[in-house]
Order: sequence, then C-alpha cells, then structure tokens
Amino acid sequence: MKSRTVAPVSSELPVPLHVPAHIAWNDVDGELVLFDTRDGSYHALNRTASRVWRGIAWGMAPEDVARDFAACFEVDEPCAQAEVTRFVAEVLTLGLLASGAVR
Repeated sequence: MKSRTVAPVSSELPVPLHVPAHIAWNDVDGELVLFDTRDGSYHALNRTASRVWRGIAWGMAPEDVARDFAACFEVDEPCAQAEVTRFVAEVLTLGLLASGAVR
C-alpha cells in the first residue's frame, strides 16, 4: 500500500465519545448501516469506517482506534490518526456520535 502525506489535524477530539440513543445501527456483511431516528436518515459505512465506528461504540479512545486501524489496514499511525480524527469530527457534526457522559 502506498503511503501518503496527510496534513496534521488542528484540533483534538472531545472525549469520551459514545453512540447517542437516537442512532440505531446494524451490521450488513461487515459494513454498518446507521439509522438516525430524529429524521429517518440512513448512513452506510464502508469497511474501514465501520471498524472505526465499532471501536468508538465499544468504548475505545480515538488514539486506540487509530492504532488498531493502522495495524489492520497497514497504514502508518500518523495517517491513521488523521483519518480517524476526520471521520469522528464528521460524524460528530452529523450527530451520529456524541461527546460527554452518556445520559
């Protein structure tokens, strides 16, 4: 696999992270489908995003998810950290993950 240069991520992620109550998710052949009960929208996650999602859902810290991602997909850790951070930031913006204590 080719390595590529990834721009550093400027902000740290809030922790802890969790799946909010309004998100239902199901495994479909190794990939995940998320359902947002607030608006009825579906979100399909590919295999790599699904691995990150599961790690967060199982309570792993983003740094640990990135290490797992790097080992599983044979990428360097800085690249994995950047990709995990970007993914988590995006799903936080969409309300598909939440930060703080579970309520």
